[in-house]
Parts: sequence; C-alpha cells; structure tokens
Amino acid sequence: AKASPKSKRYYLVSAGKRVKAAQYDVDVFLNGKWFRKIRSSEPQVVVDITDRLKRGRNLINFTATKNYGGKGRASTSATDYLRVLIGVGTSGGGTVSISKTLAEFRATADKVANFGNAVTIDVE
Repeated sequence: AKASPKSKRYYLVSAGKRVKAAQYDVDVFLNGKWFRKIRSSEPQVVVDITDRLKRGRNLINFTATKNYGGKGRASTSATDYLRVLIGVGTSGGGTVSISKTLAEFRATADKVANFGNAVTIDVE
C-alpha cells in the first residue's frame, strides 16, 4: 500500500552571504541516507525533498568539510557563510518560497575544522 501523500512540500535550500568565501562543502543525510553534497563553490541549490521524507519524525544530518579548492583561505570572517536549510514551502513562477524553516545549518568562513549537526524534524 502506498503511503498517504504529505500535506505540505518540503525543500532543501542553500543560501548565504559571500557563500564562495565560506569554502565549505556540506553533506546532507536524510534519515541516515546520504542525499547530496552542497558546495560553497556552486550556485544556489533548491531541491524538493518531499518524497525523500517520511511522515512523522525525520533525522537530518549535516556534515561540513572545509574545501579550499587548492587555494588559500578566501576569508576568515563569520559574516561569510554557507547556509543550508530545510523548510516547508511553495513553488510557483520559477521560485520557491519557504514559509517555515524546520532545520538550518550554517558553515562560516572563520572556522577551519570539519563539523556536523543532527536535527530532528516533524513532517506532516
């Protein structure tokens, strides 16, 4: 039997300020399965992940890895960052609007260490 459809749409979105200067790659895992890598060197990522989530509790893991891309540090400022968020949203006219952020992860240029975070979200 197919699970009943979820009542909302869920999106993974990357954003930030001077994102390339953050020099981080963030691996995103959904319920223990690797989903994708988001690089601070790539354009903004917007992905509908509704079908990758289950109703109820979902575990999201973010793992940030510093990636200098063969260059020196572009920035040492915490104001330069890559932000990855998961939220409830709507799409239309070629854009996605996030109405509620459920999980957020930020990798800032002032950090050099690799680090991660796990967040549990509820899906309707």
